[in-house]
Amino acid sequence: MKLLTHKDEDQHYTYYLRGDKEVRHGLFRCWFSNGELRSEFNYRDGKAHGTSKGWYPNGQLDYDGTYKDGELHGHHKGWFEDGKKRFCHYRISGCFHGLCRTWDSDGNLISSSYYREDVAYKSKQEFEDSLIADKAW
Repeated sequence: MKLLTHKDEDQHYTYYLRGDKEVRHGLFRCWFSNGELRSEFNYRDGKAHGTSKGWYPNGQLDYDGTYKDGELHGHHKGWFEDGKKRFCHYRISGCFHGLCRTWDSDGNLISSSYYREDVAYKSKQEFEDSLIADKAW
């Protein structure tokens, strides 16, 4: 596989050709018009894979997460432009799993739920009971 490079004023990435189609492979970066880094993703064979980050035009981190084979996988966190927490959750193969929290722009916690494969549970105990029940099978 021969890697090629695309670079212009607002994007820079590596890719290879599959027929006449570009397939991203490696680091992908985008910039705002002010020159600040906007986002950074890693790709493997055309799918997001590895770390991803995004920033606001002022340089403040917007989000930080990990992808596996094109789906969010692992911790994913987000912040408001002023640096306050916006969300924090965990995903397995794209599905919410575990404790997921969301804050409003004033810093108030507005949701806190436990998930398992995108199913929300009413309490931590109910979530843990579902894990125990599966182990019993």
